[in-house]
Formats: sequence, structure tokens, C-alpha cells
Amino acid sequence: MFKKRIKALIELMNEKNVTWIKASELKCPEDKYDDEFFEEIKMMKPIGYLNIKNYSHTHDLDISLTSKGAFFGKEYIDDYEKIFNDTVSLIGSENSSFNDVASISRNLKVPYAFVGAVFEDLANQNLVDITDGASGIRITKFTERGVDYFSNLK
Repeated sequence: MFKKRIKALIELMNEKNVTWIKASELKCPEDKYDDEFFEEIKMMKPIGYLNIKNYSHTHDLDISLTSKGAFFGKEYIDDYEKIFNDTVSLIGSENSSFNDVASISRNLKVPYAFVGAVFEDLANQNLVDITDGASGIRITKFTERGVDYFSNLK
């Protein structure tokens, strides 16, 4: 159910080169009723797939994909493997200060959510521990497996 929305959102992000999308842009012809459509979108927020901004002067929502949402739909991200490899390379580089999504996203000129998906991927592979705080997503430590993985890259 959520996969088609995430796929459409990723396609719009790639096409328009933006992070925030109007929810109405995700509507497709089979969405007959606005209330059901917006309810589905709102259900994706507590799961952690979307960020939602709702302005009182409009009925439309602004939405963006979270790192968890991007990881859930990573097969729809153009060049995900390249983004993964480039991110891992930056993280593993000598004396690297690249341990947060924001700096890697800026460096690679790749949307924050896509780099965040790589961080989620690395955490799911038990290579790193990550935290998501006010300063964004960052690596808090490399696991034993992660130390081996990143040391073998050099």
C-alpha cells in the first residue's frame, strides 16, 4: 500500500529536484476520495516514512520522505548503489569527519533522505550505530563488524 506512494514521491523528488512535495501531487487516478487519500498519507507519518507540514490556510499537505521511508523504497532511488558506495567511501576515508547525513548529502549533492537511507542500510547490516537528533542523523559508533568492513575498504 505505501510502496506506490513512496515510489511516486521518490520519482517526484528526482524529477523536480526538491525535498518537499505537495501531497496532492501524489494523488493518482485510482484515488477517488480525498479523505481516504489524505488519511493514507497521514498514516505514513507515525510509521516514520514521511514528514508532514500542515498549514491552516490550505487543505493540502507538504510532505517529505524520511530516511526510513527512503530505505523502505530504496529500490526506486536512481543510482542507489552508487550513492551507497560513495557514502561508504566518504565515511571510511582516512581522518574522515563525514559521520553525519547532512555533510555527506552536501558533499555528494544527493538528497538528505537518500543518504539517510544508506545510514539506515548500514545500521540494518549491523555495521554502525546511528542516532537521529536535532542535528540530524549521525553515526555514533562502528560495530565490531563495521570496523572490519570499513578497514577492509582501504
